[in-house]
Amino acid sequence: MARINLGNFGNIVPQAQSTPVVQGSNAVADTLNTFSNIAYQQADRINRENQVIKQEEEKDNRLLYANTTAKMNSDIELLDQDITQKVSTNQLDMQGAITERQSALDNIHKQYHANIPEPMQNQFNLSFDAISHDSANKIMPVFVKAKRSQDLQMVDSLKEEALKSTDKQKALAFIKLGVDDAGLTDAEKTETLRDSARRWDKNENNRVLMALSESKDLATLESQSSEEFIKKQYPDMSQEDVLNAVNARKNEIARINQVNKIALDKQTNLAQKALADFKSDVFAAGGR
Repeated sequence: MARINLGNFGNIVPQAQSTPVVQGSNAVADTLNTFSNIAYQQADRINRENQVIKQEEEKDNRLLYANTTAKMNSDIELLDQDITQKVSTNQLDMQGAITERQSALDNIHKQYHANIPEPMQNQFNLSFDAISHDSANKIMPVFVKAKRSQDLQMVDSLKEEALKSTDKQKALAFIKLGVDDAGLTDAEKTETLRDSARRWDKNENNRVLMALSESKDLATLESQSSEEFIKKQYPDMSQEDVLNAVNARKNEIARINQVNKIALDKQTNLAQKALADFKSDVFAAGGR
């Protein structure tokens, strides 16, 4: 049988052939790369913009924080000046000052805390505590000084009342009781009691002198006008006080003697005048 020539169709195994390259694939890749670069650049730009915005917000927050904190500090200083003035002039005692100051501090904190950005509120609270605590430390010496001044005034008032007593030991006992509770130093207590004893002696000396003067008791005045007598009778008076007491009694003796002399001279003159008038009347009667 004759063989039929199938030509190429007779080879049942296909022969490999090269695939033609499409010229447009490089353009697509380039386009994709371009889009990717643009997207990256846009993301980078947005990121940098966000960083700038964040930095500006942080700067604004810091400026707002600084400004608010400065105003808060000014208000606290004004408050403490007012409290100090009231304490110094006895308008407020220590407890009253503490209560009024704390109430005002609470109001100041509420007023300014609301304006502080959330990220800086903790820092603001710390600053508030530090400023208010620092100012409190400055006020405390004023409290102590005012309290001491009040105590000294109370002691002075106590002395004035106690020294009215005619019993020296009783007067000094009252004063000692007061100075023990007034927070005075030992030296101040000693000086207060010494001065009180001195003042009581001076007051008693003046009282006795006034009584003797009113009664014109020259004998007693003369017997009690020596320096030795004054020192023994009033041992807590200073030397200057003693000399002044001696001079005061001698002056009073001289004054009483002068008054008595004037009265005696007046009586003598009146007697002489009466006698002269009597003689004149007698002579006139005899002539008639």
